[in-house]
Amino acid sequence: MSDRGGHKNRISKEQRDRIIQTFLDDGVEAAQSLAASLGLHALYALRLVRARGLA
Repeated sequence: MSDRGGHKNRISKEQRDRIIQTFLDDGVEAAQSLAASLGLHALYALRLVRARGLA
């Protein structure tokens, strides 16, 4: 099963929402830092917000 991001780590909906909200509130660098702190590649944050049409 693929999670479309190539990551084996799965994150919860709450974590995805938190990354998106961090992007909206504090910008891309903060969202990338949060994604990295969750064990994800920093670019995951940017892909996530782009997929939602926010960037």
